Amino acid sequence: MKIASWILTILSYVAGVTLLLVQIFAHVADLFFNGLLPVLLVGFVGHILLCVMKRRGEKLGKDGLAVYILSFPQFIVIAIILLIFLLLFKLADFICYMIEGKHPFGTFCDNGFGLLLGKPRAGTYSDDDDEGKEYLEVIDDYGNHLKLEFVEMTEDYDPDSPYAYQYYKRYRDNLGNYWRNYEDNKVIEEKKVERAATNKKIGVN
Repeated sequence: MKIASWILTILSYVAGVTLLLVQIFAHVADLFFNGLLPVLLVGFVGHILLCVMKRRGEKLGKDGLAVYILSFPQFIVIAIILLIFLLLFKLADFICYMIEGKHPFGTFCDNGFGLLLGKPRAGTYSDDDDEGKEYLEVIDDYGNHLKLEFVEMTEDYDPDSPYAYQYYKRYRDNLGNYWRNYEDNKVIEEKKVERAATNKKIGVN
């Protein structure tokens, strides 16, 4: 994997210098701008390969660290482009939530931010009946034992919420009600959080 990263990084620089020379001496602007993104992507992949090695706990060594640094400029440019797209999807997701109360892009955005920025992402645990799905069991205010099925990982966007801007895992019980599991492992019905936010907006204690 380290060798592949070296090859990709060197190709990225060689191709980048070639494009630059063609632009300077031949003034072929179309070739420069059309070839720039693929050149950056090659270096980006080279950097990601080393990131995978680091996550696996493998030592990069001096040669690996060198190519890690050399490929970082390509990585950061592509990462910024991807981050802009994720922010646009996040905005669209927020608009959908305000209009319909749903998060159509929530999971996609959270996974994307998790990969780029290391933010928390949802995990899954095996279940006897449905392997690969994540569940929680809670007791509601009436003493009923409820089994909650994981829906998505998202963020509390409401500034009036007592948990504003915290990430939480969203669950649905067998009655169709939604629950939230915040980062401090506090599990609470979604309607209670929304009620608290509404009371704050209108000034009710």
